[in-house]
Amino acid sequence: MNDQPKQPSHYDAVIADLRAKRDQIDHLIQTLEMLKGGVPLTLATAGAPTPSIFGIPMAATNEAGQIASGTFLGLGIEDAVKSLLRIRKRAMSAQEIAADLLAGGVHLKSETPANTIASVLSRAFKAGGEIVRISRGQWGLQEWYPNRRFDRED
Repeated sequence: MNDQPKQPSHYDAVIADLRAKRDQIDHLIQTLEMLKGGVPLTLATAGAPTPSIFGIPMAATNEAGQIASGTFLGLGIEDAVKSLLRIRKRAMSAQEIAADLLAGGVHLKSETPANTIASVLSRAFKAGGEIVRISRGQWGLQEWYPNRRFDRED
């Protein structure tokens, strides 16, 4: 038997890229069908960058406040959380954040997405990033609290 690890094929990268593009196209089709069907889509925040697919601006939420399925495609956890907090405009728990990120297209391999997100947020908070721990289990943005200092040590 040959115990050497299998070398990735050159085709693997091309296949992965095509699958990602297919997902983007599927999302674009879904959004256009919703628009055609009369479902109004709104931008949740004027200050946040507008997500887009192939340069076409897409809405972050629908009228019911649900996160659109491709809102966070291509973003890392920290950037996706910042975007989500700007959309929701309120402090959120790791559980709430995990549910919205998954709905918005963030792919997590973890069996406990909320724990993974809480861990990433804790590291980002301690490093002095834009995301701050408002209280135990509640996360927000430093820009919401311009005159407040947060204890970044545990």
